[in-house]
Amino acid sequence: MKISKEQGSRSTRIKRKPAAPVYSVGFPPGSPFFLSSLIL
Repeated sequence: MKISKEQGSRSTRIKRKPAAPVYSVGFPPGSPFFLSSLIL
């Protein structure tokens, strides 16, 4: 139950910030994956 609730809160956070499409990927800003996603 805890995991499902955490996933739900994360999905709502992503839906709250549609202006940042990179957040939908799930990588936190500053990480190498975040930079690579910007390049791709």
